[in-house]
Amino acid sequence: MKRLFLFLLVTLILYIIYVDLSIGTIPNNQTVESIEVDSKTIQVEETVIPSFSRTVEQGDTVLSIIETELEGAVPVPIEKIVNDFILLNKGKKPEEIQAGKSYLFPDYSKSDNNSQ
Repeated sequence: MKRLFLFLLVTLILYIIYVDLSIGTIPNNQTVESIEVDSKTIQVEETVIPSFSRTVEQGDTVLSIIETELEGAVPVPIEKIVNDFILLNKGKKPEEIQAGKSYLFPDYSKSDNNSQ
């Protein structure tokens, strides 16, 4: 009986670790969609992100390019920069940028509300 309980406990823990690593447990609230089927109305809330285009040079990172544009430290959390970059570049992750290609970068100098 103890072995069965231990086996079930270990299986549960492994399943929880698998779900946490593969899917995650933190919700992603970037885009909010509300659909009303009865009245046939579809509303999609999108956030407009001010941006600038820049060609990446060897050794550049998303953070270094934004810091150069702002001429100093960025006023928002790095997670917001990453999420905004992904939204502006159709799912392209910051670690996947390539030298010689042009990308859109979030411009936090133009936004009035720089906090999250």
